[in-house]
Amino acid sequence: MNKTATTLSLSATSGEVQITSSSDLFKSSDALANNQGRYIRIAHKGVWGVAQISQFIDAKNVKAQVKTPFNGVESTKDFKLGA
Repeated sequence: MNKTATTLSLSATSGEVQITSSSDLFKSSDALANNQGRYIRIAHKGVWGVAQISQFIDAKNVKAQVKTPFNGVESTKDFKLGA
């Protein structure tokens, strides 16, 4: 669980989304390689959505494929990055 001031926001709640971080968070190794993209969980209003990172854009932006729809797109500190 995030314990920093970093927030994440989404471009949409389903499908392919862009995830934007308020600080440098992402690495190129987070992106999909051989179907092994890092999972990210983001909560809005207590409801968790899940996405798999598919493309690294830069340290603050990635594209991801939503696996479980999100409950909002606004900035939130409630997120978990998978191992």
